[in-house]
Amino acid sequence: MGYAFISYSAEDQQAAESLRALLNSRGVETWSAPYDLPPETGFSAEVESSVRECACFVLLRSGAAQDPPAEESEAYMIALDAEKTVLEVQTEDLLLPGSYSFYLQDNRIRRIPSPDEDAAPVKNLLAEAIALAGLSGDAAEAAEDPQPAETPAERGGPAPEDLSAEDLFNKGKACYKGEGARKDYGEAVNYFRMAAALGHAGAQFYLGLCYEKNRGVPLDYEEAAEYYRLAADQGDKNAQVNLGGCYAKGLGVPKDFTQAVKYYRMAADQGDGLALLNLGLCSENGRGVPQNWNEAASYYLLAAEQGNASGQYNYGYCLKKGRGVQKNSEEAARFYSLAAAQGLAAAQNDLGDCYYFGDGVPQDHAQAAKYYRMAAVQGLAAAQNDLGDCYFYGNGVPKDHAEAVKYYRMAAAQGHPAALNNMGDCYYFGDGVPQYYPEAVKNYRKAAAQGYAAAQGNLGVCYATGSGVTQNDEEAVKYFRLAAAQGHPAALNNLGECYYYGSGVEQNYEEAAKYYRMAAERGDAAGQYNYGCCLENGEGVARQYENAVRYYRSAAKQGNQDAIDALVDLGEFI
Repeated sequence: MGYAFISYSAEDQQAAESLRALLNSRGVETWSAPYDLPPETGFSAEVESSVRECACFVLLRSGAAQDPPAEESEAYMIALDAEKTVLEVQTEDLLLPGSYSFYLQDNRIRRIPSPDEDAAPVKNLLAEAIALAGLSGDAAEAAEDPQPAETPAERGGPAPEDLSAEDLFNKGKACYKGEGARKDYGEAVNYFRMAAALGHAGAQFYLGLCYEKNRGVPLDYEEAAEYYRLAADQGDKNAQVNLGGCYAKGLGVPKDFTQAVKYYRMAADQGDGLALLNLGLCSENGRGVPQNWNEAASYYLLAAEQGNASGQYNYGYCLKKGRGVQKNSEEAARFYSLAAAQGLAAAQNDLGDCYYFGDGVPQDHAQAAKYYRMAAVQGLAAAQNDLGDCYFYGNGVPKDHAEAVKYYRMAAAQGHPAALNNMGDCYYFGDGVPQYYPEAVKNYRKAAAQGYAAAQGNLGVCYATGSGVTQNDEEAVKYFRLAAAQGHPAALNNLGECYYYGSGVEQNYEEAAKYYRMAAERGDAAGQYNYGCCLENGEGVARQYENAVRYYRSAAKQGNQDAIDALVDLGEFI
């Protein structure tokens, strides 16, 4: 029997809980965060495997959150890759966000006013989910009208009072995991409760897990924290980690990073990899302890040595950047490789960067594309954009602009600014898609709103040339200035042009020369040529022939034809 993976935004948590309860009442098991995701793990391999193993993917949407968060989009992309049936539940009539409309047609949407089991759309959703989960009609009816469970005596086994705490715990775990019997959280809770009453730490931990994840008992973070505390006080490291997570997130207890660190330390003293990782994160971010990169790197290394993938990745990052340890690109790549082998998408992407740029490993674009693809399949937007670049330029894969657009679009759907800018470029120049300036502007604007300098500069060009928008020099200057403030070379040159010609600003050769020079010093060929002209003609600066020739030559070496012509006219060698 399968289960339904429920994906939703934080704004829709109440609706998700109602939908989860309704599906559970009909015998459909569900998976959703935070119930089924341990504290501090974030989007991880556990989430990926849960999506890949589910019977169907239920996507809950409402007007409160039409733009999906990154983790929701990542889960959705994995569902698509795994060819899962997607049931989109909308609590109101919405236009599909671009990230979903590209893949999901309107005839797959179930629009429901609320998770009311008497409503016809809900009945249809339940019927489809039940069928996909592998429940027969009889089983579904039984879920609606549950029968009393068999007693141990009726099953021919010993009565609970005749079992030891360890035996009760093992029976509970078997029911919880479905080992040797049908998975039954309610029965598991019964056994765990009896074992916990006898002081069994493992049973107390699992009871906490059941309360935290709404398995066999109503969701209750306070009860979860209390059972974790009972087990933690007996030295159960898993309970110590989870109780630390409760304090870190304020689940069932007041948010208190000092208390979180206390319990993480208890588990770390027992060599728990996740606790060591969390201590590293606390040290890195100054949560519950003073911010200290040396401490963070030490904890990440200890977690890495325990095989914790995030610890391996984070220690690799410390080595890459020289944070808390001596910078070492070769060792950074080695630790990224360890984490990548465990399926950590961020590590796969960063290892791809190492191969792409030859940083710590021999440059190998084919290997870079391989690792970008691994991470892209998991829905990591940065990797999707990087893989798009590989296809756009033909690095490590055959050059294919249409394929580049495919991956840029995936990343742009998650709001990745570089991918949005790249999609803008594709529409602006007609690479892989028909040329369409309004769509280019739309993508540039989204990236520019996130402060992405290249997109701000490109949007300025659109306003300066009237491409996809009404021509407006003042708006062009506005966006050139935003990008120039971040040191973007082309925007600095374009802002210089605005001052030189008096477009959108009062003509001012000194300001023009200032911006041309800033662009030139950042390697912009047009800026080098333009500043050379200012120096040759004494516009905005003192006339300096030798320096003018020097800037012309710098631009000419980059293939700038205007600079080449200027050198020829002056009779100078290129």
